[in-house]
Amino acid sequence: MMIYGAVTFLVYALSMSHMNDLLDVDHLIPGATALVTFRGAGAIAGPVLTAGVMTLMGPDGIWLALAVFHGLFVIYIIRRFLARPHIPLALQRVFAPIPVRSSALVANLIHRRRRRPRQD
Repeated sequence: MMIYGAVTFLVYALSMSHMNDLLDVDHLIPGATALVTFRGAGAIAGPVLTAGVMTLMGPDGIWLALAVFHGLFVIYIIRRFLARPHIPLALQRVFAPIPVRSSALVANLIHRRRRRPRQD
């Protein structure tokens, strides 16, 4: 269960990161809205569908349901990675870790520092 939880709880963060890399600045908020909506739909549909599988197969049906749902998700992810062109290195952004307790002002300062031209 620890491995399952460690893998599953990272999906949203990785999806958000991937989405931020691919979308223009004008589309970030609608993209985040869509991601939250799909996550909510999955949070509603997942337990209902899993309960249906468990009704048919008994308690062990939860593992089959999880394997099928996650397997379909993995196939989708692989298909998307193969279908999309890679992001050119010049367009990739530098990762800037921001502590959880920091404010929006800190995020703005880090953003400005990344935009500043290099002085060699």
